[in-house]
Amino acid sequence: MQNEIEAARQLFVPARDAEISVLQDGQSSAVAYLYDQNGVAYAAGFGGRRKKPDYHYRFRSPDSRHEHVQRHFRDVQAGEKRAAERRAARKAAGRGVEVGDILYTSWGYEQTNVEYYQVTKLVGKTMAVLRRIGANVEETGWMQGTCTPAPDSFTGPEIRRVVKDGSCTINSVVTAWKNKKNPDGSYHEKHWSSYY
Repeated sequence: MQNEIEAARQLFVPARDAEISVLQDGQSSAVAYLYDQNGVAYAAGFGGRRKKPDYHYRFRSPDSRHEHVQRHFRDVQAGEKRAAERRAARKAAGRGVEVGDILYTSWGYEQTNVEYYQVTKLVGKTMAVLRRIGANVEETGWMQGTCTPAPDSFTGPEIRRVVKDGSCTINSVVTAWKNKKNPDGSYHEKHWSSYY
């Protein structure tokens, strides 16, 4: 894989009589290809495993090229640090749900369908067993209204899903999120609408 990336990157640097210097940042995945052509300084910089350059510029002087390359290295370092922090935060957050928590979905075309699922069991480090539950529905207008979950009023079979940071996919088009509670312990109301 690395050879494939290297070969793709070399395509952006001319092979004609140009002596190519490769600079690698020891603190990140950033790489810069430096070359001079007809007395003009050029550089192409890459980050991560990208095959297309983050930049491929002509510079007024070798000093301005050096300055730009170092700035790119710092930017890639900062981006990779932020990505690592996000990964660590997601890993620390884990599932983000406990047994008894309620997840909701809100989806539809020309209408808003709201469904609730209750976490009945935790499996391993990332899985949870969910069951669909009923809702307390209040009609506030013509074919629309609000609803809240009705815990322990199971209406469907158990399903196993990978849950990350309080959300999971129910099917290919529906995602469920953790339903937050109000300060008094009641659940947030969700709006629904139906035209059929």
